[in-house]
Order: sequence, then C-alpha cells, then structure tokens
Amino acid sequence: MAVADALRLGDNPLSLYEHAAQLRTQAKQLLDDAGDNRRSFRYHTIAPLIESAIELCDKALSQPTPAELRAAVNSVLQTANDIKKDTSAIKRTTDTISTAAAPTQQNRQHSPTTWARVAALRTPATAQTQPNLTPSPTEKCRELVIKLTDPQMISHLRSQAPTHLKERINRALKSQTDPEVNKIQVVAAKQLRSGDIAAYTRNQQEKEILQESAHSWAETFGGTARIVTQTYGVIVHGVHTKSIDPSDMENTIKLLQAENKPLLPNAEIKYVGWLTKASTSKKASSLVVEFSRAEDANAAIAGGMVWQAEMLSCELYDRTCKVKQCFNCQKYGHIGTQCQAPQACGYCAGQHSSKECSQKEDPNAERKCAACKRSHTAWSAICPERKKEKDRVERAKAMRPFLHPENISKRLPATTQAPTQTAQLTERMTNQISAVPAVPAARLTRKRGRPRSLHAEPEDTMPRSERQEEIDSLIRASQQLREEALAMSGRQVTNTQQSNTQPPSNEITMLDD
Repeated sequence: MAVADALRLGDNPLSLYEHAAQLRTQAKQLLDDAGDNRRSFRYHTIAPLIESAIELCDKALSQPTPAELRAAVNSVLQTANDIKKDTSAIKRTTDTISTAAAPTQQNRQHSPTTWARVAALRTPATAQTQPNLTPSPTEKCRELVIKLTDPQMISHLRSQAPTHLKERINRALKSQTDPEVNKIQVVAAKQLRSGDIAAYTRNQQEKEILQESAHSWAETFGGTARIVTQTYGVIVHGVHTKSIDPSDMENTIKLLQAENKPLLPNAEIKYVGWLTKASTSKKASSLVVEFSRAEDANAAIAGGMVWQAEMLSCELYDRTCKVKQCFNCQKYGHIGTQCQAPQACGYCAGQHSSKECSQKEDPNAERKCAACKRSHTAWSAICPERKKEKDRVERAKAMRPFLHPENISKRLPATTQAPTQTAQLTERMTNQISAVPAVPAARLTRKRGRPRSLHAEPEDTMPRSERQEEIDSLIRASQQLREEALAMSGRQVTNTQQSNTQPPSNEITMLDD
C-alpha cells in the first residue's frame, strides 16, 4: 500500500474495535513505507507519532467488547439478586431461631401440675408484657396419631368417612370426667395407609393435654390402641461405621446419651439408625438420632453431638426428605406395610415378590418396571417415576426448616418489653434488604458515528469499580448477619441447656409407648 493510499481513510467503520483495527493496519503500513523512503520522508518526526497511534490502537483492541461488558454487568446483577435471596433466607432462619429458642422461665412455686394445662388456661395480663413468641401452628404440631393393633378394627374403619372418625373421637372426649379433656374437640381426623388414625386439634396445647390422658379416651378404638409418641430427629454426619454395632443399637443409645450428658443433660434418645442402607459399606456415614424432646434435638443441631470424643455436626432430619418406595407394588409415595395393592416384582413386574423372581440372576433377562412399565428395574435411576420422587425430595429439602418447632406449652412467654437480640438482628437484616436498590436489567447503547474517544464509557452503565464496591459491601453485610445469626443460635441454645439442668417438679412427663 502506498503512503497516499494509507492516508486516504475514507468511510471509517462505526465500531470502535473495527476502526482501531483498521487504523492500526494503515499506521503500520505507513510506518513501513516511511522506513523505505527515509530521505524523502520526515521519518524522525512522523515515526514517533505513528508508533504512538499504533500503541493507542493496541490498547483499544485489548479493552472488553460490548458483549463482554454486557455479560459482566449481567453477572454482577445476578450476584446481587443471589445475595438478596440469601439474605432473605437468613432472615427466615433467624425468625425460626427467635421462636424455637425463646427464653424459658420456670415458675417453681406453683403446685404440681402440667405446663400444658397451665398454658391452655392462662391468659396474658397485658398485651405489652406478653409478646407473641408462639410459632404458627403447623399440621404436625397439632397432629395426634392413634396406633391401632386390632386388624378387625382397622378393616372396619377403612369404610368409614373422616366425618365418622372425627365424631367418634369427639364423643369419647366428651364422655371424659376430666373438665380439661371433655371440653376439647378435634377439628379433623383420617385413617392413614398403615391403618392408624390421625386426629388434629385446634392448637398444640390441646394436643398435649390429650396426649397426657390418651389412656382413657383412645380406648374408643380398642383396648390396645395407644398414642404414638412424637420424636424429633437429627442427622449426625461423619460417624465412623465401624464404631457402631448394628446388632446392639440399645447399647449405642446408652453410650451416645452418656457421652453427650454435658451438652444435653436432659436428653432422651428414642432411636438410632443409619440414614441409608448403604451406609455400612462406607468408612464414615450419617446417623439418624431421634430425641423425645424438640429442645434437645434443636440443641444438637445448633451445637453438634459428641461420639467417641469427636465433635460432629448435625442437621434436622425430616422423613419427607427421603425417597419412599413400596417394595410390594414398587410404586412411590408409601411403604410396604401401608400397601393395599397387588404384589409386583421389581425385576419383571410379575405378580410375585422380587426375592422369588427366577430371572433376577440373569443379566440378559428382559426387565420391566412395575412403576412406569418401561424396560428397567423398578429402582433404576433412569425411571421417570423415580426421578419425580427425587425431585419431590429436593423440593422438600429446600423447604425444610432449620430447627424443630418446640413444645410451646413448656415455655412461658417472656415478661419484658425489651426486644431480644434475635429480634434486633432480624430488624437489622430487614433494613439491609430494604436498602438494596432495585437494579434494572443492563442495557448498553451507543450513538451512531465515530466515538469521541477510544476510552469512552458505554452509556447507561455504572462504572465497574462502583458496581464491584456495591456488591462487595452487600456480600460483607450478608456474611456478617449470617455469622451473628449462627452465634445467636448457639448462645440461646446454651442458655436453654443451663435453665434445664434443674427441672422443676411439675415438668411434663412423656407418655410411654
């Protein structure tokens, strides 16, 4: 290219990057031509100018493209939205801690009675001194399960409508001589797949009163009917499998209670077992521990448990967060003891048990799923029905609370108007969330024509340094609030343990199985 041609720029591209690339090529060509004709060209005057132009073009070409800037801004916005969601989740956690670990005050001068009855009859003196610390009543908090052992009674009740079951229970309650029992009426009842009866009270206090007197009114479903004692489970992670003897779980319970006596002085463990059947084949796995009291389970979740001198982390155990498959009919949502459907094989879908299948040892035998009717075993990972069940489990895990709802009748309301530290933390978190500005979707625009400067900022965009500073500030605030929430949980659980080291004489006695 001649020097004259190199200087004839003509119509330049609209794009900054195309323009810089074209200018660099032309400047480089001009410099090369000038080097060949140094005598007829003022080389030492023009060369530094051209080299500077080339360097400027290199800098422009090294800058992010509009597409890269757009992607970076969108990434920052997504990060901000994620932080906002995380902060909302932390707020929900602190709300749970505020209700589950509320201060307890034991009145030791009262005559021996149950706290359930005191709470049911007690009315607040003033609205200012009795803040509502009661968690919203959930279905499980108001549910009573009546265990039936008479097969004829179970079969007879199968044909009864829920209205009949409800009226039958209410008649039995009304016939009781205890005035605190005969004034209670259940609001709903149903028969479970297992044949047991589930009844629902208006609130948790009424449920606890009926639990204490169940030996009298539950006889309406037969002399052997009894109330199922509710347990509160935690998952203990990192337990060495060789340290547990599966044939002697009773001894494991005794050892576990003894080793955690300093942390959980009043804890009563009802059950211990591996989370999955495959746990015994691993070096370490997760153990399910079920307590008789929600307070002890929550203390273990917040502070961990000790096993063989190791401090192990715990989380809430929710039975709905497990894949539930019936190995009688091979379908999902129930277990074999509750199944009324015909038997089906998990290998070939035939009308026999999986253990009796003649084709189970043949790897070339044709498989058929009894759940979806496709060519695989009933427990195959590719089964669409199993995938649906696993999706349900993941949704249940996402909705799982951090702590168990505690028995509210065992806690007296606080008698102070001062807000708790947890309430203050929640208020701070709410203010943080409100302070997060609503950030619109990123949009990069530019005017037509040549850019005024190679370093011109795209319009309608916040400088990257300010955007990053805002995001860093939000991240630091979120992390600080999370640490304070976890620290608050540990302190409240510790205070609860200290107040329980000397239980009063009128503490509730759990109903035996």
